Amino acid sequence: MKFVSFILSIVFMFCIYVPVHAQQSPFTVKQKQAIDLNGDGRKEVVELFARKSQYYETGWKLVVDGKDVADFDSNGTYILAEMKFDDLLQDGKPGILLYFETGSSGGTERLVIFKKFENQFKQIFDNPVHRDKHRFSTKYLGNFKVEFIDKKTGMKGIIPINPKERYPDFSLKQADEHLKNMIKDFVDPASNYRIENVGGNKPKDIITMQRVSGIAHVDEIARFETRYSFDNKNQKYVPAKVSLYSYDAKKHVAEKPYN
Repeated sequence: MKFVSFILSIVFMFCIYVPVHAQQSPFTVKQKQAIDLNGDGRKEVVELFARKSQYYETGWKLVVDGKDVADFDSNGTYILAEMKFDDLLQDGKPGILLYFETGSSGGTERLVIFKKFENQFKQIFDNPVHRDKHRFSTKYLGNFKVEFIDKKTGMKGIIPINPKERYPDFSLKQADEHLKNMIKDFVDPASNYRIENVGGNKPKDIITMQRVSGIAHVDEIARFETRYSFDNKNQKYVPAKVSLYSYDAKKHVAEKPYN
């Protein structure tokens, strides 16, 4: 969900003061769709309501057939939301996917998913936006190689850098000097999500993607991915595997089961 323009991000950064009456504005319908959530042939009316200030949204409500399912506050983090549907469990009963946009330079997003079980809605996935400053370690080793460590799972990988393609305006010596002073341990929260079929009629997997920065925030040298699989016993998605994708090498350079 990349529907936040650069201009809106700039407006959000500079318009810090929000009048009280704007935050207390009423909820209005943002999205509305009739869809069969039960697989019984009858369509429910699913509505996403938003409370808006002058420049962005400050709160949301998810309502199905006139009944509140969940509500969310921006908490000073989120500025837009979007509703989508996907038959994640491949049982003919689509789940409700809510994407929340932050408007940050990293394009970070939150994804919350609701699914109906026996006439009750349950939250089966949530990936709130936060940066874990102590989980990841990145270190330039020299010779255009960056060491990456995920301390939570113990996964380690080497990110190769192609200086001629990545830093064409620098000499090799200059590129090496810049990398010696690269941003330390900088991994963005999830900025994108991928939903994958895993074969047969098994529930689909959800993959979160986080940017790994090099000499600057916009210098994306790798992508850290977490794969979530559906746990039937607990009726929710749980992390199953982490992996590291190198942009210059165009391949995964490390993988490890989530423990």
